[in-house]
Amino acid sequence: MATEILVNDGGAPARILPFVAAATGSAGDPVIIDTAGKTAACIAGYAIAGVLLTDVAAVGDIASVVMGHGCIVNVNVKSDVAIGNVLQSGTARLDGAANSANAGDGVEAVGIALETPGAEQPALCLLF
Repeated sequence: MATEILVNDGGAPARILPFVAAATGSAGDPVIIDTAGKTAACIAGYAIAGVLLTDVAAVGDIASVVMGHGCIVNVNVKSDVAIGNVLQSGTARLDGAANSANAGDGVEAVGIALETPGAEQPALCLLF
């Protein structure tokens, strides 16, 4: 899971910031910030704010969110993501698209998969 920041380039430091959770979640889940300033599950087409560092057991709990560019973390992705895929927000997970000149058309790319996940496993990802 995203229980640690595996690599941080130092030039654009990763930050772990606390937010109040509007929904439960698991470590590694990509999240957005809702209109109340709380974390919520990512939604296809929305920019993600970061990745949950730890599980969130209940609405109203504090969610520790890894934010920053150039950090490598384990992120929960769709099972069909492959190494090298450009990652975009999906429904509660990140979706992958083949890395090509038109990957990400109309949707913000948030990272790249550095490995292919196993069944029900997160994938190592570089966040943009």
